[in-house]
Amino acid sequence: MSQIGLERGGFSIQKCREKFRGILDLLIQIASLQASFLTLDEKIKVTNRRVNALEHVVVPRFIAIYKYIDQ
Repeated sequence: MSQIGLERGGFSIQKCREKFRGILDLLIQIASLQASFLTLDEKIKVTNRRVNALEHVVVPRFIAIYKYIDQ
């Protein structure tokens, strides 16, 4: 019998270490995905601004130019 009740203490510590490393790997993957999502979100916002500019500024300007030339 051991002094503090850890007959297989080394095994328990090793098992805990392996679980911790597994969780740490998952956290690293999650952090990487979060960074990718933030980058993607910013790119989507930029694209939406460009689409809005095309829809509300560029296309109406071209339509006005076309109508002017057509007259």
